[in-house]
Amino acid sequence: MANGWLRPEIVREIAAQRSRLAGSQAFRERNARLRTAHAEAESNGDTRRAEALSEALRRQSAVLLAAMRTPEARFELLPEPGQALFDAIATGDLARLEEALAGSDPNARYGARSETALGRALAVERRSPAVLRYLIAAGADPNAGFAKGVTPLHELGVYPRPWEPAETTATLARLLVEVGADLEAEAGTYRWTPLHRALLEGTPQVLDALLRLGADPNRPFADSSEPWFSPGRLPLQMAGACRAMAESLLTHGADPRALDARGEGLLPYLERQLDRHLALGAVGDLYRTELEAVIGMVRSWPSRC
Repeated sequence: MANGWLRPEIVREIAAQRSRLAGSQAFRERNARLRTAHAEAESNGDTRRAEALSEALRRQSAVLLAAMRTPEARFELLPEPGQALFDAIATGDLARLEEALAGSDPNARYGARSETALGRALAVERRSPAVLRYLIAAGADPNAGFAKGVTPLHELGVYPRPWEPAETTATLARLLVEVGADLEAEAGTYRWTPLHRALLEGTPQVLDALLRLGADPNRPFADSSEPWFSPGRLPLQMAGACRAMAESLLTHGADPRALDARGEGLLPYLERQLDRHLALGAVGDLYRTELEAVIGMVRSWPSRC
């Protein structure tokens, strides 16, 4: 351990151990027990216990998503200087980063994901504003991250990082936008913007950081979007099961009266989702609780404008 950062080989081993944990029978059984206990707590009106169990489920989800998405878990060894560069980024070692970048193109792409140094800086678990500043100063393109047009801002919200302070997330986003990162860039065949990706794969703090910098809260998902229920839908519709995301969108100008590309409004969409969920026998689950809270918020929102 150097300067408070783990050595690259230890970082990769931690990622490998996490992958094994997330794939274990014990992990799946714990998830099932937590979900059952959460439903019981909500049906009994035990709010404090339900909130504690919700937090435990979020931590479980963070482990699973990290195991699925962190580059460290893939064990892809890169030719130099790529490996030294990415190891320096993962450990936050600015001296090693300077050494790895010496004489190298800061926008060179490496590995199966055609990844730039700036893209990797947004993908590692312990993201560092200092590393981001160094790469930008060295000439890194703020819109070059990965293959298929995926930018560093898209990577900002790939999976939940409950350990990352909201201030750090906001700083990372601000540093990119200040040097020209495109808040409305579309990536891949789904044509997601960074905000779209944050909605479907990220957290409220990532979404809020993008909105504060000017991301469009009303931009619908493209016709080619996935999952199947997202094409043409509005951000508020996709945020329906997360009151924190819905409130952030509304606060930053999302229109609760807008119609989506299919001609459906927000409240009819959310009410239909709730009716469908109740028809399946839902009693006290988190999805229902959040959906009902968002419906109530939207109904009262005009009076607070």
